[in-house]
Amino acid sequence: MNKLVGKFLGYKHNALNNNGTSLKVAEKSPPDVLYHGSAAKFCGSVESMGLIAMGRQQVHLSSNVATAIESAKRHGAVVVYVVDCNSMVRDGYKFYLSKDNVWMTETVPIQYLRLNIGF
Repeated sequence: MNKLVGKFLGYKHNALNNNGTSLKVAEKSPPDVLYHGSAAKFCGSVESMGLIAMGRQQVHLSSNVATAIESAKRHGAVVVYVVDCNSMVRDGYKFYLSKDNVWMTETVPIQYLRLNIGF
């Protein structure tokens, strides 16, 4: 697909997956909430800075708790954050969905996050 056609269809060409290959992602309206799994050791920074992309170009989010847990397991004890997508969209944030059903956004400020207790 050429870039002009991709832009017309809403594709964003600069998202990369973990191994550096391009992910074709389209801007989409997210569900009411999405989930982000993280290591418990990062709670302090998440609760002070929100979710930031770190080594990635976008923050990765999941549509269900099980996937969020699975994606965070490799980092130790897991916590899951609930992302208030309705409020983020209302406030002008954009969301993207990859062909692998990974939701992405630039950042998630702390006011849109809550810790999911008892997942």
